[in-house]
Amino acid sequence: MDATLNQYQKHNLHLLLRASLKKSNPLEAIERVNIDPALFADIFLRAEQNREVRYEDLERFSHLCCWVIRWRASQLPEVDYNRTYAGQTDLLLNDLSKNVVKS
Repeated sequence: MDATLNQYQKHNLHLLLRASLKKSNPLEAIERVNIDPALFADIFLRAEQNREVRYEDLERFSHLCCWVIRWRASQLPEVDYNRTYAGQTDLLLNDLSKNVVKS
């Protein structure tokens, strides 16, 4: 499956990563899941918003993105630090496409 994130999805990925990595070291995280550091910086720091995020990149990010419990508008989402989207990349892609409200 080949998909590229649009600007809205990349912004949501940025917010989700910020919430997910609040309790961990981002440098250790990118090394652990083998994400291109430049891509990670562009998404996490919003350094370059035009960089492509392909489905295979999203699969790597899924290991870092904690499961969304509640997410409204552009606020940082509330996440479950015990669960990630690893192995559920399609669900992550879906959640990045909309404002998720879960309970």
